Amino acid sequence: MNGYPYLTEGVTVDKGIAYAGIGTGLSAYDLKTGQTIWTNKDWKQREGATTTLTIAGNVLISGTQWGGLYGQQKELSANLDVTSTPLVTEQEIVFGTADRGVFALDKSTLFNKWKAETSPSLVYTAPYSSTPQAGVETSPVASQGVVYIGASDGYLYAIDQATGIIKEKYNLGVPVFSTVAVSGNRMIVCDFAGNVYCFASK
Repeated sequence: MNGYPYLTEGVTVDKGIAYAGIGTGLSAYDLKTGQTIWTNKDWKQREGATTTLTIAGNVLISGTQWGGLYGQQKELSANLDVTSTPLVTEQEIVFGTADRGVFALDKSTLFNKWKAETSPSLVYTAPYSSTPQAGVETSPVASQGVVYIGASDGYLYAIDQATGIIKEKYNLGVPVFSTVAVSGNRMIVCDFAGNVYCFASK
């Protein structure tokens, strides 16, 4: 590609098609032959993305730095700085933002469904973010109707997947920049100070 934006996010493969690139360089490739199936030449996605492309039905989703959350050739209803790879469930598209907490779009309508507010970040790593913005740069994980996500305010959040109500939050005291891992009744999370925590439900 000539000029910006370059490929900065993870490549996604679905049904024999590889999706890569961003903005005017967003393309789909045949996985077996490497042939280009299509390239988006009209859709401007600004400075690029650090999120991984996500497939939701027949919609390809990506967040962008200093831009928003996008579906293939369409700007979705979340005009936000999205640095979190979206979680796609049967009902929602859930993602963190660089400055306004956690959002969910209704998967069928693609309109805002709920917002879960987090506190101002303890440190600011997202571009152009500063106090009192509430950054969530990790990706959400869902288990049994609850969305788990760490935030830059030092809290680990458990959010009701359907309503966005914060069910619980645990103060680690240090920003969380890694996505939580859930296995069975255990959840593992790392914080910015290098600590690794394991939480177990009864």
